[in-house]
Amino acid sequence: MLTIDQKKNSKTKVLVNFKEANHPYFIQLMNGELIPICTMDCIRIFDKLDELKKEPDNAPTLWTPIHYCNIDIKTMTVVMDSKPDQVLMLVRGKTYQRPRGKTSLRADASNCNLNADWP
Repeated sequence: MLTIDQKKNSKTKVLVNFKEANHPYFIQLMNGELIPICTMDCIRIFDKLDELKKEPDNAPTLWTPIHYCNIDIKTMTVVMDSKPDQVLMLVRGKTYQRPRGKTSLRADASNCNLNADWP
């Protein structure tokens, strides 16, 4: 049976792994502009990095259907399908925080009237 401290340590490890796996990555364009990579692809990058730690000879690339590009984890480069001659950089976010722009699909409850009477 696990002690309370062991349970806390186990939960902390899971939270740290989740936070690390979900850390944001970006595609850096030639002009310095950053394109955020979706959360699922960030998790796939984390998994690929973990895989390469265990098996360094495995293929270091991922293809993402969201951005239509190949990501090379070892060289931290990105090649878009539409511009195969252009090599862009894969950049890890400095913090865990994800920027939210005007085109974000995050739910916005600011226009909801939570105090309204329902019919």
